[in-house]
Amino acid sequence: MSNSFKITTLPLFFLLAFSSFSFSQTGGLTGQLVDKELNRTLSGFEVSLDGTLYSAVSSWNGTFEINNIEAGSYLLTIFDRDIKLKEVAVQIIDGEITDLGAIELELITFDQGRSASNLPIIELDETDFESSDIDVQDYSSLLAASRDLFNARAGFAFGQRRFRVRGYDSEYSTMMFNGIPMNDLENGRVVWGIWGGLNDVMRARTSTVGLEPAEFAFTDIGGGTSIDTRASQQWQQTRISYAFSNRSYHHRLMATHNTGVLPGGWALSLSASRRYAEGGYVEGSFYDAYSYFASLDKIFDNNHTLNLTVFGTPSKRGRSGAGTLETYELSGDNYYNSFWGFQNGEKRNSRVADAHRPTFILRHDWEVINRTQITTAISYQKGRYGTTALDWNNARDPRPDYYRYLPSYTDDLGLAEIIRDEWKNNPAARQIDWDNFYFTNRRSLTSIENANGLEGNTVTGNRSKYILEERRFDPTIFAFNTQFNSVVSRITKLSGGLGYQSLTNESYKLVDDLLGGDFYLDIDRFAERDFSDLDSDRLQSDIRTPNRVATEGDVFGYNYDINVRKANAWIQGEFEFRRMNYFAGAQLTNTSFWRTGYMQNGHFPDNSLGDSEKSNFLNYSAKAGATYKISGRQYLYASANFQTRAPQARNAFLSPRTNHRLNPSLEDEKVLSLEGGYQIRTPFVRGRLTAYYTSFEDQTNLIAFYNDIERAFGFYFLEELNTVHQGIEAALEVKVSPTLSVSGVAALGYYHYSSRPLASQIQDRSEDFIFEKEPIYIENFLVPGTPMTALSLGFSYNSPNFWFINLDFNYFDDLFIDFNPDRRRAAAFDLVEYQSEQWNRIHRQEKTDAAVMVNAFGGKSWRVARGKFIYLNIGVNNLLNAKDVITGGFEQRRYNFRDRDPDTFPNRYYYAQGINFFSSIAYRF
Repeated sequence: MSNSFKITTLPLFFLLAFSSFSFSQTGGLTGQLVDKELNRTLSGFEVSLDGTLYSAVSSWNGTFEINNIEAGSYLLTIFDRDIKLKEVAVQIIDGEITDLGAIELELITFDQGRSASNLPIIELDETDFESSDIDVQDYSSLLAASRDLFNARAGFAFGQRRFRVRGYDSEYSTMMFNGIPMNDLENGRVVWGIWGGLNDVMRARTSTVGLEPAEFAFTDIGGGTSIDTRASQQWQQTRISYAFSNRSYHHRLMATHNTGVLPGGWALSLSASRRYAEGGYVEGSFYDAYSYFASLDKIFDNNHTLNLTVFGTPSKRGRSGAGTLETYELSGDNYYNSFWGFQNGEKRNSRVADAHRPTFILRHDWEVINRTQITTAISYQKGRYGTTALDWNNARDPRPDYYRYLPSYTDDLGLAEIIRDEWKNNPAARQIDWDNFYFTNRRSLTSIENANGLEGNTVTGNRSKYILEERRFDPTIFAFNTQFNSVVSRITKLSGGLGYQSLTNESYKLVDDLLGGDFYLDIDRFAERDFSDLDSDRLQSDIRTPNRVATEGDVFGYNYDINVRKANAWIQGEFEFRRMNYFAGAQLTNTSFWRTGYMQNGHFPDNSLGDSEKSNFLNYSAKAGATYKISGRQYLYASANFQTRAPQARNAFLSPRTNHRLNPSLEDEKVLSLEGGYQIRTPFVRGRLTAYYTSFEDQTNLIAFYNDIERAFGFYFLEELNTVHQGIEAALEVKVSPTLSVSGVAALGYYHYSSRPLASQIQDRSEDFIFEKEPIYIENFLVPGTPMTALSLGFSYNSPNFWFINLDFNYFDDLFIDFNPDRRRAAAFDLVEYQSEQWNRIHRQEKTDAAVMVNAFGGKSWRVARGKFIYLNIGVNNLLNAKDVITGGFEQRRYNFRDRDPDTFPNRYYYAQGINFFSSIAYRF
């Protein structure tokens, strides 16, 4: 038996053995939640004993049950997400179950869309190689809907500056949807946009923080969220709403109808929405999205429920990009967007993201015996994600902000002034020239001999020098997951599960628009300089069809699948005693992935077509923790986790567009995470103080970029990346009066690189490394992309006359932009004096300025008739209208090795939106 197996299983065995003869005198309570006005049951509401960790969620018939409660007096509090609905005094007696009967709730006091629809919204940048459709509004609402005070405030107050809890990427948080894991199998991240615009049916959520145990999954170090959209868990209601905003979209229409549980045990939930803006906050962007949802339940008896859920969110978005300080200054706009230009008098965006991933989930819930449940779900998802971009061959670079076109590039002061004047006074000079593409392509008559690999086949026409291509990532996903939860005894609860997931991600690009030409020649334009003879195989994307003439809708350039298979099994025990609670659990995971090529690339004829070798990884994770109850309202807790993780398939292949070649040094990532803290919950004060430490070892990262000097598309591979994330989370809320609360949140982190990783660079058209395993001098660099210091002070007033207002003041600091590793290898410092001013300019990491942002949010509700309500909500962010707040950025992946000048390719930045608002009105009946 291996040492790792012993370490994982022995603590769990002894705790189980001890629980079999332990005994504790406790009591319990039950009840049923009912809509007072309409006399119908309410499902999916959280019920907790204020100042304790005892909680439950009401079932489809409104009932709830909490057991193993210490005797005494408590205040029972009923929540819908972060909204407190009612408080009831209860008395728990040793050895007895207290039945509270029907508890009536008045739902006029709040709007279920309140906390999800009016959160700060930011725009994340997406690289050309990401396959996820990110909707940050949904991510913020998931955090804000948490009952945990820190996460709720962080989701609401910190989203504007791209705050990540503990600095973790979303791949370290577990996301479940109706019993199915939703983290992307290729890169581990959560694709929030899959369910964008479905706010009305996302009410029933369960969240965990950090390493605490969850019943729905063996959650990762970032905690987890489980969304339950079953029809029987939705309120019986019809809700119609309209929202108006000046953010990503301007208008949103939404309609939802839930039948509740009907006679015969059927329940149906339907929802649809439309979100759109002809022009977004950033000029040239747009938003056009639909959402649909249907959920059908059949409750056969008290033991079996079957659910089918179908949803999707087809969307198109005109994107915006980061700019340099020079382009922002020349345009006079910190939201300058180089991706668009005028065509026939209308704005046209060259970077349009088009996504739709319809999802089908079939779920079965079975109460095997009293307090033992098994949930089994299968899902199927097949969709698309595409983003357009300009491609060109033997033509002038079409990007208006290309560095050679800017005043800073030329040494001719007179010419620089002419360019500067054009940029400032002629908007057309700083945008894409669509008319020039058509003009050029319609004057490019060319004959292609032996076209499409056919001897003697000559094709004559206008060969497009400029086209609009669409880069596609089309996933097909199958998933199976089953889990059980069982209260074994009065002190012991067991959870566990099995899962299997399959992903085939089709990656290719196609001709979207020939821009006035007749065809596009499918050859490697980067290699054409070195191999000008069209008969050369090295030019061909697919040597089986040389000199391929591509027209609109044709696949060209590359075409391959990334295949991932993943299976897991986990078990977890929770043990509750009078003064101490314990938990321990373990998970085993098996992951395999491989590449399937559909083109025989001319540079790699023997290593590009068909299936690559399969990479297999067996990994484990173990975590345990304990909670000491100082009293019924104060707790000390500590938890630990150690895990190994398979490398992400997205980072495994050195040049996936053209060949099968794997990184020869692929190995497991190792993660050690520790946390401990103090929690207080009283009727008037609640808070949490947590210290955490997490080390990541042997991470890998693949960076795609175009080398302008070499005129080659390549990949930069980093290995042996080690980072440490440590810090403190603090949150405190004081109820000053029955209507006024004051809260404060602080996130103080220190996330840094603890190694000198090794870098290798390879081009798409060569088997040889440009350089291999060179050290990158970034030890003690700070992890970029998130503020490490974030503070918030908030005031909340809830009037007994059914209106409320929230005001928060937020401070951010220690946000660093992403760095170019190529600038931190030894070759970048050749002939530069150590610690000289130039040396420091090359090596230093840029920190953005601290920022203060103020937000306000309020709402009012009215009852217009029995069971009919109107809700009005208005949220205003960045009240100070600060338009100079940098929310992120990156150093360009190019570096001037000739002059050792880091400013030749200046950094690019994103700025926070100025004052912006979101308003909504809803009618519920």
